[in-house]
Amino acid sequence: MKGRKALLGPLAAWAAIFTATLFAQPSAPAAASGAITLNKDEKAVLDHLAADWRKRFRTTSFGLAADVVGVRLPDESRLRLARFLEAARGSYSAPSRHGVTAVALSPQEKLMVRAMMLVESRERKAPTAEQIAAEMRVPAASLDRPLAFLLKLGTVSAEGEGPEPGYRPAVRFPRNPSPRIDFYSHQVEVNGTDKFEVA
Repeated sequence: MKGRKALLGPLAAWAAIFTATLFAQPSAPAAASGAITLNKDEKAVLDHLAADWRKRFRTTSFGLAADVVGVRLPDESRLRLARFLEAARGSYSAPSRHGVTAVALSPQEKLMVRAMMLVESRERKAPTAEQIAAEMRVPAASLDRPLAFLLKLGTVSAEGEGPEPGYRPAVRFPRNPSPRIDFYSHQVEVNGTDKFEVA
């Protein structure tokens, strides 16, 4: 009997410490995201997306979510949300399934990466901004802002020196047989109220 009490004492103490530690832990997204703090508008977008992504096949992006909840989401906010999700990726269904780029990039940015891949496969080198614009049939100047965001996010890297560097998608994105879902978006609208994107 004394031996059993001697054994139960340390076990009870260990159980109490374990329980206190468990309940003291922050939620998984908060713990994983580290020091990244979201502002009110960013939280509103993420709250909307967390609910939307739980629905089957949905990969709604930051931009469309911002439109739906009625907030302005500058590129700095999109970048912060992307970093937050990279750190807490397993806590959200769409980024966990398809990658953060699938929900962080705008439709134009996704088209840009696909154009880069097409020119890269054809020319066997990283395309310049002029070549990407020609492939997309848009003015080169219209690509300045989205290209800057792609570089900051690490989706694309610049190659070469001089006034016209080449741009290439990061090596983590496979080229064959075709670009991944990261770079596609299909927007759906139901009854003029429910707006979302699907894979």
